[in-house]
Amino acid sequence: MRRKKAINYLMDIILVPVVLVLLWMYGLFGIRFWRLRSGRIGHLVLHVDLLLRRIQLGTISGKHILIASHDISNHQLMKMFKRRIKIITFYQPRIIRAILHFICNNSILRKTGLYKELSIKENYYEYNNSRPYLFFTPEEERNGKAILDRMGINSWYICFHARDSSYLDDRWKKGSSIDSRNVNRNSNINNYLEAATYIANKGGYAVRMGAIVNKPLSEDLHPNIID
Repeated sequence: MRRKKAINYLMDIILVPVVLVLLWMYGLFGIRFWRLRSGRIGHLVLHVDLLLRRIQLGTISGKHILIASHDISNHQLMKMFKRRIKIITFYQPRIIRAILHFICNNSILRKTGLYKELSIKENYYEYNNSRPYLFFTPEEERNGKAILDRMGINSWYICFHARDSSYLDDRWKKGSSIDSRNVNRNSNINNYLEAATYIANKGGYAVRMGAIVNKPLSEDLHPNIID
């Protein structure tokens, strides 16, 4: 405990010049900085989305700049968010990520509210009272239609997905232990196939989502079920 307090105290001393600069920026322009965990789609979607909705509703004021790693879970979504809010992404080795995580959770920057972890959980009011703000551009709509054409999708469709450990294992290269605390949230993609087959038999398409998955679907399924 004493060692942790000593580290925190030393870090606060080192960060004093940074605090002064950020205080000046906040006083002059109202700018706050947030650390965004862009490598996890849940954090990327929920936290940025709710921040933007609170800005829209006027429950949070000022200008906001998000700091994110180059490790981005969904590039299209990040591109769309960047059209609405300033997000700075840059290469962050593991040591840099650890330092930034420590600074925004334990240092004087967090205490002053100038640089914090972007983490917003209470969301019922925001979703019930705000309007959608993300839209595809005409070019993105055309690109999406071209992708559907290449996949042979010419009717209505649904998307389905099952969470597993493969994404985190691949991104962090630490083996299955990286997801051990959340393994109860995983599911088996085969549990969705009865519903996917029902969709296919009704003339629709069922598209299995996920770039990195534990196992592919069987090739003996209905042709309208696309992996």
